[in-house]
Amino acid sequence: MTWDAWVLTLLISVTLIIVVGVLIEDISGVADYEKRLRDDDDTHLVSIRVRGRESLEHQLAATGHGRHRRSS
Repeated sequence: MTWDAWVLTLLISVTLIIVVGVLIEDISGVADYEKRLRDDDDTHLVSIRVRGRESLEHQLAATGHGRHRRSS
């Protein structure tokens, strides 16, 4: 392989490592937040911005699990 093929291979490898690392960080962050929600008593739900997504509070309100949910 020539030096430019090695550089291209290195660039692709580094890019893939970064992408996989960001995906793993996002997945684990959402899982941690969902676990905290399950452990919380749901009385003081706060709005947390997830990168590039709507706020979790808005998503929960849309599914009926938010702060203003009807008591049963």
